[in-house]
Amino acid sequence: MGATKKQIHSPEYIEAARIFKALCHPARIAIIDNILKNECFTCKELCSKIDLAQSTISGHLKVLLDTGLLSVFHAGNVAIYQIEEQTLDNMIRYIKSVHPKFTLFDRHIKNPYLTPQPPIYYQCFLNNS
Repeated sequence: MGATKKQIHSPEYIEAARIFKALCHPARIAIIDNILKNECFTCKELCSKIDLAQSTISGHLKVLLDTGLLSVFHAGNVAIYQIEEQTLDNMIRYIKSVHPKFTLFDRHIKNPYLTPQPPIYYQCFLNNS
């Protein structure tokens, strides 16, 4: 019997492949892009930005959540999605380790809008629910 990918490849390669596989869909890249630009979104808000059905967006959000690229917090019965900075930073570090001159994602590392706390926009909602 042949060797498995865990026997052949390093954990770093396997993790990078898992993340890149999750990003191999234009809708998921659009979701990540919209959330990076606006800090966080609900599924309904993403549907208004990306012309796809809510069930389709939800399926893509689940893939991104399972991969660890997004995190979710709940305000009442509303799920609010935001970038999981640590996973994004790990991916960027990996890309730079493969090619040190790669700087395409530098703006996201320094993005002041990425925060682990719920944004002020939703703080109001949280306080009133």
